[in-house]
Amino acid sequence: MHFWDQLDLFGDRTALIDSNGREWSYREIIEAADSMMEGWTGRHLLLLEMANRSDAIIAYIAALRAGWPVLIVSEGDEAAATRIVEVFRPAMRWRAKDGFVATEVNGPTTDLHPDLAVLLSTSGTTGSTKLVRLSARAVDANARSIGDYLGLSPDERAITTLPPSYSYGLSVLNSHLAAGATLVLNDASVIEASFRDLVDRHSATSFAGVPYTYELLERSGFLNALPASIRTMTQAGGRMPTDRVERVAALARAHGARLLVMYGQTEATARMAWLPPERLPELAGCIGQAIPGGRFDLVDPDTGTPTGGAGELVYSGPNVMMGYGEEAGDLARGQELESLRTGDLAEEVEPGIFRITGRKNRFIKMFGLRLSLDEIEREAARFGYPIAATGTDELLVLASEHPMPDNRLISRIAERYRLPEAQIVHCPYERLPRLASGKVDYRTLTQAAKRSASASEAGAQSDPLDAVRAVFRRSFPTRTIADDDSFLSLEGDSLTYINFVLGLEALLGPLPQDWQMLTVAQLATLAQPGLQPETIVTVEPNVFVRAAAPIMVVCSHAGIDALSGGAALLMIAAGQSFGKFGYGDLAAGRPGKVLRSFLLSVLIPYWLILIGYQATRGGLNLPDILLFNNFVPQRGPKPFETWFVQALFQAILLVIALSLIPSVRNLLRQRPSSATLALLVFAAMIGLVHRFFLMDVLSNHGEEMTYVFWLFALGLAAQFIETPRARLTALALACIMAVAIYGDDRSRMVSVGLGAIFLLWNRRIPVPRLLLPVLTLIGSASLFIYMMHGRAPVNSMTADWPIDIIRIGSGVLLGVAAYLAYDWVALRVRRILSERRGPRMRPS
Repeated sequence: MHFWDQLDLFGDRTALIDSNGREWSYREIIEAADSMMEGWTGRHLLLLEMANRSDAIIAYIAALRAGWPVLIVSEGDEAAATRIVEVFRPAMRWRAKDGFVATEVNGPTTDLHPDLAVLLSTSGTTGSTKLVRLSARAVDANARSIGDYLGLSPDERAITTLPPSYSYGLSVLNSHLAAGATLVLNDASVIEASFRDLVDRHSATSFAGVPYTYELLERSGFLNALPASIRTMTQAGGRMPTDRVERVAALARAHGARLLVMYGQTEATARMAWLPPERLPELAGCIGQAIPGGRFDLVDPDTGTPTGGAGELVYSGPNVMMGYGEEAGDLARGQELESLRTGDLAEEVEPGIFRITGRKNRFIKMFGLRLSLDEIEREAARFGYPIAATGTDELLVLASEHPMPDNRLISRIAERYRLPEAQIVHCPYERLPRLASGKVDYRTLTQAAKRSASASEAGAQSDPLDAVRAVFRRSFPTRTIADDDSFLSLEGDSLTYINFVLGLEALLGPLPQDWQMLTVAQLATLAQPGLQPETIVTVEPNVFVRAAAPIMVVCSHAGIDALSGGAALLMIAAGQSFGKFGYGDLAAGRPGKVLRSFLLSVLIPYWLILIGYQATRGGLNLPDILLFNNFVPQRGPKPFETWFVQALFQAILLVIALSLIPSVRNLLRQRPSSATLALLVFAAMIGLVHRFFLMDVLSNHGEEMTYVFWLFALGLAAQFIETPRARLTALALACIMAVAIYGDDRSRMVSVGLGAIFLLWNRRIPVPRLLLPVLTLIGSASLFIYMMHGRAPVNSMTADWPIDIIRIGSGVLLGVAAYLAYDWVALRVRRILSERRGPRMRPS
């Protein structure tokens, strides 16, 4: 039996700990997987969008237990999924937002070989239509073999660091499930604080990484302060520099842990060799010995005949793939390989221990000379320059993550290999482009170098890192920007948000959901070479709502009743913005930082406008200034609907008060989706009580915080809830509340409903690129437009028109002017304060 058919042996042991902190037992995941299979008939190909989430893993287990071959792609990679559907015609598709659905492919269902279990793109080429066909025997054998040499047991707790759509990440999942161990599901980068927090909170005992993972861990200092619970670190996915292997192994030993260096390929179901940790640092640079059940041989790279010495490495074992699949018909073929020619050149340094010396296809032929790119990399390293070498038969490309002070390396390489210096190109990068596997993306390096070397494109290539830095500098003009800064670390808020995100998207294309936590350097790696401006672009729903809502408010107050509901949308957007920029500090127990941000971005301009206006009218209204006038009888002149800012401030105070309760703060930190959904339910109850029991008791008929708190909570929930069920629950609550609260105002009811759909499903909204500057300006000035538009002319020459253009236009312009003025003054105040404080100190 395969390991997925025996998971019930582990009963109530914990199998998965998801991002919300929920612990799934093996019994629970089997029940969930088997319930998914109910009603399944026949045997069909399933396209699975895989991620480190419990629902995706359960869907994977369900497919294996049902005997359905599963074709795995990365979650959210719609382009890859589309290509896969066109070529391989899967009958079913699973993704988080809608579960199992039929793909509705035209034509006959693909024939599937009875042994076929898993289909993966070759390492690093997510979405490639050249797939590796893996049998159930291969997947099972490799999982058990890995568990054997790692000594995995049910006491193991591995935290995920790699995507399960990548063969190495999938093998971590398989091997730990086969051993009855626990997987702590994590999608955060290893350099984020939340990764360390998860390791500590759940006492993770191991993690896996590619060479780049360990580079990041070393830079961040994580390895120097290795958590006490970590016992095992594994590394595969490419050769890690020998000096780093030695340093990481030494740090592991110093903390009572171990480092296992491994070697594998997707074609062998991930792993083929491992190096016993006690052989480090003696054998650093070696891949080690074959895994249990496997064997290595060395053959002539050209003839395939056995050699007595170095040669191409050939692996044999039960985990060898069935073969490749490049079209639907290939999925009917059976086992075609008994051994795997790896394409790697190797030598046997002692009986059974191997070292990779190069790659068979890592050669170029220039001027009749056959040059090993791996050898050139080693030569450069000996000279003191770590580089990635690639190229064509006309061009040798040396890419590095550090600038070269002179041309000595190029001269040395030219002399060593008898090449003209003009045929050697150096390309400096802040971060080398990498594949999903973490390996250097040599193809991108070659293409980039050829573009930069072309005379017609001289000077056209810009450094992505410099471009990202420029976006940061525009949004934070008084701050010194470092490459490890992020939007959140620089205390970005809702005022700088829209300018920042639209500037980045113009450079990088659509951003990942956690963009606000990514550093300058991490964002630069998202740059898409050759990205051309599109006529139609898409923007985040929050950006669109922030721009549309104030226009709706102005139009509604100008008499266009069909556009009412702008203030409600603005409150929802404010809740989501709070989730983006304030929730982390709130969950970490830093309420003062939350209040300071709100003071600078909202309260100071609110007070300036309010006091300036009221002072000219003969007196100050203290309840307005103290932010509780929305709960007392209205009196005195006011320049705008002050209740909105007051209700927003009170909502934030209520959330802060709740977070001061230790159990609530732990829930906010550990299970943000559940916490914010519970807050929405709580807010809905308050709103309904207000609507049906307090409306006539309280004096301001809906301007009180209790009446609108559910809107703020809806926006906050939209930032965190992930599953379709949670989204549907939130949408149902929003619709119930919209009908109960605004049932007699159809326009406002529809506005809230559409806003909830946009924000909950995070659907990006297409707009013409020409409108981006307008969206940026209006969205950034949304609060000011709301506060100032009431001071615009009321009786205008267009007052009798169907649309009072003068009143609407002047209201928007007045708000934008107020925003620009405040931004100008605030910038200069920040510069003065920054100069007085001196340069920002950074940790060493």
